[in-house]
Amino acid sequence: MTSVDAEDEIVRRVLESFQCELRRIRGGWFWRIFMGDAPTEWYAQQMSELDARGRMTGSVFDVWRITHTEIVALSAAFTVPRPTGRSGMYFDRGSFDFVVAPDHTSVVVGWQIGPRFGRGFRYQVVTGDDGHLSLGLADTLWIS
Repeated sequence: MTSVDAEDEIVRRVLESFQCELRRIRGGWFWRIFMGDAPTEWYAQQMSELDARGRMTGSVFDVWRITHTEIVALSAAFTVPRPTGRSGMYFDRGSFDFVVAPDHTSVVVGWQIGPRFGRGFRYQVVTGDDGHLSLGLADTLWIS
């Protein structure tokens, strides 16, 4: 697998994990009564680097809009809209940022879907026996 192929597969896995998270938090009516309505759209940005504290910095490589049914690539120049409203503990839209390590061995992910509801993780990139890449949780970096 070439470096470009590896990067593409890692990015695909990260975006799919974001979409799975969106589906997970949608919850049923009981969940929505106590937590509010989860965002129906999220924006993901692939950033160029991390600072010493593990925060995403640098330039934006790519941007995607994610719903529970689709992942749409946008222009890297697209300005991700800020949340404009809230429902319970959720913003009306969520944001994801991630950085793939230059050697393709790990990915740092951060997401925020409410004023006090976000997560940051480091995933190890694992190559399966079939040659496909997957993400394995390595560290929880932060929780809000």
